[in-house]
Amino acid sequence: MVLGVRAIPFTFVAHVLAILGVVFVLVWTLHFRGGFAWEAPNKSLIFNLHPFLMLVGFIIIGGEAIISYKSLPLRKDVKKLIHLVLHAIALVLGILGIYTAFKYHNESGIVNLYSLHSWLGIGIIVLYGIQWLYGFLVFFYPGGTIGLRSDSVPWHVVFGLTVFTLAVGNGAIGFLEKLTFLENTGLAKYGSEALLVNFTAVITILFGAFLFYKDQDRGDRDFLVQRNMVLGVRAIPFTFVAHVLAILGVVFVLVWTLHFRGGFAWEAPNKSLIFNLHPFLMLVGFIIIGGEAIISYKSLPLRKDVKKLIHLVLHAIALVLGILGIYTAFKYHNESGIVNLYSLHSWLGIGIIVLYGIQWLYGFLVFFYPGGTIGLRSDSVPWHVVFGLTVFTLAVGNGAIGFLEKLTFLENTGLAKYGSEALLVNFTAVITILFGAFVILSVLSQSPAEDDENSYSAI
Repeated sequence: MVLGVRAIPFTFVAHVLAILGVVFVLVWTLHFRGGFAWEAPNKSLIFNLHPFLMLVGFIIIGGEAIISYKSLPLRKDVKKLIHLVLHAIALVLGILGIYTAFKYHNESGIVNLYSLHSWLGIGIIVLYGIQWLYGFLVFFYPGGTIGLRSDSVPWHVVFGLTVFTLAVGNGAIGFLEKLTFLENTGLAKYGSEALLVNFTAVITILFGAFLFYKDQDRGDRDFLVQRNMVLGVRAIPFTFVAHVLAILGVVFVLVWTLHFRGGFAWEAPNKSLIFNLHPFLMLVGFIIIGGEAIISYKSLPLRKDVKKLIHLVLHAIALVLGILGIYTAFKYHNESGIVNLYSLHSWLGIGIIVLYGIQWLYGFLVFFYPGGTIGLRSDSVPWHVVFGLTVFTLAVGNGAIGFLEKLTFLENTGLAKYGSEALLVNFTAVITILFGAFVILSVLSQSPAEDDENSYSAI
């Protein structure tokens, strides 16, 4: 997955975004939220440590650890040490950040571990710790054999990037969750604080996005570049798990919308029946069908031209259903007297559907009809794949954000935090995230049959 460009411009933008993230979260916590405290009558001052430590200490320092290999012109052993130490600092500060959330909850009489954000937070910090410990033992001390290190590199990188992506997504979820709580207590939806928090979440996402670009011509080309980031396993097991998760996702969202929320309607006095179309269309129509379009190259033992057509058609269906799903949200808001486009979820939703449409149109023109030159198609493939996976990852993350946002609204109107509906919605979001992860693992694995280089098999 090499893009043929130098990494330095991307790392520079990542550094700038990191600085902006630090500034924005400090302005929010110090200016709008009153600062920090470890012990205080105002327990919100304790909570303020949480977003600061998780964004600056965990996500930003962890991200800088990842790009240290690309941004520092030092010897490999020095970069490896910096990489190890920065990740250790991020891990410690992340654990401290999670502890502050528990401390705030316990001292404020708030129950723990009821939300998707908290579930993901615990899982991510555990996976991060496992990743760091394995990397320390295999690549640093006592160190594995050359064969073990070589075999471990692609898994180490893919697993590390997966955990980091989850951390970035969960950071965005956390900002939205807190902002939803504040708005439910009277904070203006279009006020300066709300806009600041939403932009901080956007900066967090962009920071994560700029870490994923590789350069092609550095002297110390790593194993992933030499192997084009292909995991040394077949894709079929990953695609099978993705299909199972897709079925579970369909079942779960139908149980939620039909059994707990009363079903669907295009016109109804109960406007919530109109809204119910939104999560169904976005999960099943946009995310799941879009994911199946991506893995069609890996899961179908067909000729390349047939798989290309299936890929194109499934993405077109996903795009249409995604647009319809967004329209139902606007229809529900307009008929219920709710303002539009005030939340991070809505901002991301519009951006994602626009990017998805651009991606589809470019792919149609270059790879299908009228078709670009061989050189153009070859040069476009890595950008097409990276851009497509980026948009898909954003869609999956925004889907999880949407489930949390709706569940938070329901809990603020009396829904039990540990009730069966709340658990169902949280597990649906987890299934959505796992589906996205296995789609990406499928792309990074080996196809069932040899294809030419202008396909997902080239990744």
